Amino acid sequence: MNRRRARKAFLSEWLLEFSVLWAVFPVLDQLLRGRIEYWILVIALMLFVVSFFVGLALREDDPG
Repeated sequence: MNRRRARKAFLSEWLLEFSVLWAVFPVLDQLLRGRIEYWILVIALMLFVVSFFVGLALREDDPG
């Protein structure tokens, strides 16, 4: 694997993992506090969607 493909694979993996964190942690934090602020959830959802789809776009499927 050349250097550019390795960087692209790393960035893709990082964005996909980061999107999961944005999907889970804000919700858990608000549930533990006992109050839900919807504007925080909307921002977290937007960050999740953007990072998830950019991560998928950067992903390369190499069969075999």
